[in-house]
Amino acid sequence: MLNQNKVAQQLKTLLNQQTKNINFGINVGEFAEINSFDSSKKLADVTPLIEDKGGVDEAVKINQCPVLNNALMKLNDKNYYVYDPLKKGEVVFIVFSNRNLDDFHGGKYTKDSERMHSINDAVIIGRFN
Repeated sequence: MLNQNKVAQQLKTLLNQQTKNINFGINVGEFAEINSFDSSKKLADVTPLIEDKGGVDEAVKINQCPVLNNALMKLNDKNYYVYDPLKKGEVVFIVFSNRNLDDFHGGKYTKDSERMHSINDAVIIGRFN
């Protein structure tokens, strides 16, 4: 018969591992590198800069991330903001939407799945200068 301390320790270990597994499935934000940018659609393909080959955080290319306007602006030498398209190799910061963005086109939209915090729903919010 197992004693209560051993059962409690096994339960604690199980819950800690489950919490870790849940947390790995929640994407919030991270730095990424621009692979390509479509200025007419304001969409970019990026690769997160975190690298964990063969691990949970292995970097994979994320396609067609919407780019917010503020990520496309830079200060010029006269302290005016001017349009500056993203370039291959630039570092940006991406966040992951709480809900899927498959049907989002700039206004109110209806989600088409229960997907949450997915790398498929990345949005570029700014550049790293």
